[in-house]
Amino acid sequence: MKKFISPILVFLAAVTWGVSGYFVRETGNFGFSTFEIVFIRFLTASVFAALFFLIFDRSVFKIKLKDIWCFFGTGSIGAFGCSLFYFLTMKNASLGTACILMYTSPIVVITLSVILFKEKLTPIKVIGLITTFLGCVLCSYETGGFKMTVPTFLIGLCSGICYGLYSIFSRFAMNKGYKTETVIFYSFIFAMLASSLFVPYKEFSANFKYLDDTALYFIGLG
Repeated sequence: MKKFISPILVFLAAVTWGVSGYFVRETGNFGFSTFEIVFIRFLTASVFAALFFLIFDRSVFKIKLKDIWCFFGTGSIGAFGCSLFYFLTMKNASLGTACILMYTSPIVVITLSVILFKEKLTPIKVIGLITTFLGCVLCSYETGGFKMTVPTFLIGLCSGICYGLYSIFSRFAMNKGYKTETVIFYSFIFAMLASSLFVPYKEFSANFKYLDDTALYFIGLG
């Protein structure tokens, strides 16, 4: 059963991640800044996740204070950084380009896994890294009517680095015995806290005059 369900879950994850670009663009059309959109995303996700686990699995909330750094890494560095740089890339490049640049993350994951977790760097992994890099180069010139610039390319790479660091910090947390659900929930919380520091609240509250039109986009983001 797991062999049947797992590919379906991977596919659904890809679909939900892929359509996030639509909600980002539509929310931005109402005047919300990148920082505001990132904050909305993790605030909404935190609320839904908290309600879900409160009903189905309250053990998810249990963590040790000494392990906070793992979740700070997954949330404030990994999830927040990835979303911020990913959304910034979307503003200056096509959605496809932004997504592919973010998926340079395997380079970070494999490199740090060799250094930190003593994993073997196999020929297959090296080939994967090379083809990943070549794919990013091929897509980075111009696509979808957008002209690729060096700053945009570098910002896109930053989203990949942060995405890779999310996986690394998650590995540290799971090595300490935490469940995937716990890592996900506290990643949302710390990402929300990090993004809240950069929100211009005066402008943010002013944009809520569009709440009737944007509520569904907020839910979609989360």
